[in-house]
Amino acid sequence: MFRLFKRYGVSAPYDGIVEAQSAAKLDLDKIDPKVAGGLRVAKIRGTARSRNLVFGQDVDLILSLIAFLSILNVTIEAPANAQTSEKWREHLRQLLPTTILQTFSMVALKFISKYFAVVKAGDPPTARAILNLREFSKLCRSPNTVNLPEIWEVLIRIARGGAYWVVADWRHYFHQFRLNKDIWKYFGVVCGGMAYVWTCMAMGWSWSPRIAQVTSWVMILEACFRCKILKPEDYSHLENPPSYVETADVFIVVWYDNLFASFRNSSQRDEGHTGCMW
Repeated sequence: MFRLFKRYGVSAPYDGIVEAQSAAKLDLDKIDPKVAGGLRVAKIRGTARSRNLVFGQDVDLILSLIAFLSILNVTIEAPANAQTSEKWREHLRQLLPTTILQTFSMVALKFISKYFAVVKAGDPPTARAILNLREFSKLCRSPNTVNLPEIWEVLIRIARGGAYWVVADWRHYFHQFRLNKDIWKYFGVVCGGMAYVWTCMAMGWSWSPRIAQVTSWVMILEACFRCKILKPEDYSHLENPPSYVETADVFIVVWYDNLFASFRNSSQRDEGHTGCMW
């Protein structure tokens, strides 16, 4: 695609275009083992329940498959071509020290999916690890809406201005969710005769975006409640997270692991709202 753009004189979006086919030759984006599985899932689940945030209870799904898997306690027939190409072996080796991936008994696996990676732009470029869980996701009930805002809704509110802004990007967010050990066997990978399991929430699973989004909103709303920016009763019993939060003084939106907040009153900084929330 970029080659076609260049033919018409369009500049590349970043210097040094890297073909997707070369992702296997790149090192993985570095993941701190302290980050992997570090999210306090049980605490977030407790907060969701105490505030009656119904949508937040989807966090339970990474602790147990009972709520959403169609077939339990049986060996599921994975596709015959589910084994991962040996060109990805080095990536799997790099993942082992992070604890995102662990070796596992071949006969204990319940489902096998293919590993692959895509290029992540940077200098130098790296690779982003993904598990192709399309077939596995077909066995899960469909997740509810993630309820992301339309971009025009966000731009209109940003254009109104603000006294100051807060921006955050949570690194390797999906991998901060540790899966319950009882369900690792459903996230199997086989490569070069070796069996592995994914121990954290994987990119490529149909439920990962929903779980990430509702978790972010549970944390954000709890901060807003404590700072008295919002009232808990206005958000209790919601089955889906809000697209965004807006009051006369603040606008907050989140896309999974990317948060943006605009504070329209500079006095809020002195009142401690920023410190309370972030």
